[in-house]
Amino acid sequence: MDHEDKVRENRLRRMAERRGFLLKKSRRRDPGALGFGGFMLVNAETNAVVLGGHPFEYSADLDDIEAFLTEPPLSSRNGGQPGVRLRGGADLAAKPWTGPKFTVPQIQTKKK
Repeated sequence: MDHEDKVRENRLRRMAERRGFLLKKSRRRDPGALGFGGFMLVNAETNAVVLGGHPFEYSADLDDIEAFLTEPPLSSRNGGQPGVRLRGGADLAAKPWTGPKFTVPQIQTKKK
């Protein structure tokens, strides 16, 4: 890894931390192994893999990480509505539950 790549990795690591993610790098040392030299972006709070976990661990490269982190925030893309970013960049705007309303049935007992 040359100096420019290391500087870029550190810059993306700081950018990820400011957005609540952790940038993890593969520790594999075998150049023929899946994930060698790859990266994974993880939610710092829930430890859930956000990017680089499919089709195998550490499948993202620095270009993927940078593209993900430099996308505009969800609030500016969907009119200020909070949302959830899915793998691949798709978004689901958070909407209130509109499904059926559940009620607890009343249990009637017979009086003697």
